[in-house]
Amino acid sequence: MNRNHLLSICAAGTAALLLASAALLASGWRINVSASLPHWIYKTVPIEQARAGDYVSFCRPVPIGNIPRGMCPDGSMPLLKRVIAANGEDVRFGRKMIEVGERQIFRAITFERDSRGSPLPRPALDVWIRLVPGQVVVWADHNGSIDSRYFGPIGGTQ
Repeated sequence: MNRNHLLSICAAGTAALLLASAALLASGWRINVSASLPHWIYKTVPIEQARAGDYVSFCRPVPIGNIPRGMCPDGSMPLLKRVIAANGEDVRFGRKMIEVGERQIFRAITFERDSRGSPLPRPALDVWIRLVPGQVVVWADHNGSIDSRYFGPIGGTQ
């Protein structure tokens, strides 16, 4: 096999891989590379259609955390999170938990600063809010996760 033939095979393989990757992304499949969730492939849904238990991928709503570089408008990588509350549910953010209606409490250790020492915001504490259509609260078991415990609900009319 000559060098040109090998280059042609490599180019064809690369093109096939790129096409397959684009098709998977377009259909909602995401690979997690962060510590927020186990490293795996996740099927995501649009935020507007998400329900508790679904996974969503989105760009961080505020420039917080030490997020790797990616294709979001601010140059960061999209986040991948599990939805714990959606459209019409009542949610309360506490200092060490997120409460969803009367059905579930998610223990949520929070930090005052991110890994670079920058202050982290917090949503309004100890106030019940009702999520509007298309709005979700996201959370990850990982204590260092950048999720709704810092930026509150995402999506919908905010």
